[in-house]
Amino acid sequence: MRHALPVRLAWLVFLTAVWLLLIESSSAADIVLGVISAAAMAGSLHWPRRDTPAFVLRPAWLAQAWPLGSRFFRDTWLVFAQLLHQARGQAQPGTIRAISVPGTFTTTSLAAGGTTFTITANSLTPNGIVLDVDGLEGLALQHQLVPRSLAETRREFILPV
Repeated sequence: MRHALPVRLAWLVFLTAVWLLLIESSSAADIVLGVISAAAMAGSLHWPRRDTPAFVLRPAWLAQAWPLGSRFFRDTWLVFAQLLHQARGQAQPGTIRAISVPGTFTTTSLAAGGTTFTITANSLTPNGIVLDVDGLEGLALQHQLVPRSLAETRREFILPV
């Protein structure tokens, strides 16, 4: 804990410098706003370490992710076709699918890793992104640019085992 202040001050200086580089301004209002926002970010560095369980990822979960390669290429063509239809004014709207997630996600380190794996693995393809995993309801919400059938979505959804 005694090393926390120098680390936070270093982050404060770094984040303020990044802010000033990005906005390309040296007005007093911009500098004050940058210091305040950098201080808020530097001050919140300890929050994830204090209350969040450690992240645990099982190697067996990665073995389940092998279909992502073919899905990535297939979904890339689906999205390109959708963009072409949109350019012609014939685009169809996307959809949000609720997919049942078996088992409950708790606050253990294994569940934190499982939730992160579920969100990441199912968001890597261009057609879909997981918006949320609700462990209490046992649902995952996925947005799809090109809607596919719910049965196909459930079949391809990757979950930790």
